[in-house]
Amino acid sequence: MHNLLILGSGRSGTSMTAGLFRESGAYMGESFHPPRAANQFGFFEDEEINAINDQIVLRMLQRGWPRRAWRFAPAIHRHPNALWLAAPRRIRAVDVPPELREAMRKHLATPFCLKDPRFGFTLPTWRPELPHTRFVVVFRDPDTTVDSMLREARETSKPLPLTPGWAYQSWYRMYRRLLDDLSREGDWLFVRYEQIASGAALPALGAFAQTELCTTQIRPDVRRAQPRADDSARAGRCRSLFERLLARARRDLADWSRRA
Repeated sequence: MHNLLILGSGRSGTSMTAGLFRESGAYMGESFHPPRAANQFGFFEDEEINAINDQIVLRMLQRGWPRRAWRFAPAIHRHPNALWLAAPRRIRAVDVPPELREAMRKHLATPFCLKDPRFGFTLPTWRPELPHTRFVVVFRDPDTTVDSMLREARETSKPLPLTPGWAYQSWYRMYRRLLDDLSREGDWLFVRYEQIASGAALPALGAFAQTELCTTQIRPDVRRAQPRADDSARAGRCRSLFERLLARARRDLADWSRRA
């Protein structure tokens, strides 16, 4: 099996995708977040990897802010439990201390299959440690994704300061960088949530990862989110990007289906 990173915005089907590899023998982490209503089969995210990525994201966000001005940064950027919803303007590598770099390497036992929404922002910092790694990008339409983000932000034990505008912003900045910049190098597979849920993308995904998939947790009927009606410019910009993602996914699916 190839080393894999599963990327994509939170609430886009990345947990369902990661679950396909749970019996592959790949290292996926040591301490998973437990299942709950948002993901009844689990998140397949390691808590320490989340913490590492939180530190990287925070360094990205704080870059360019004078220390005294940080208190004026958007609330969603300063909330310790909301960094998976961050929307850094620039997605670039940041310097990390040696102990943090060593903690990153600890989770790269080959083969690995790691998943965290924050990877869509932190990949440039991780990339020097990821030779011979393939990347799966999972997405679904922005209006449904934002509805699910907002529900998740409301249902946590301490509600998160997420607005629809920031949710669309986070979605757009992540996927634009993944599509236009980060995927220029290496092997990438862009896949729509519905292509996995229906089974259409499974042969291509298995060929891409070179492993057998475990499909018993694919349950399209458990979805709760619904597309939002939003006529804002940010929502419209996201829908235009979504059409480009669909075009990329069609090409990738056709390519890897031929190899299956």
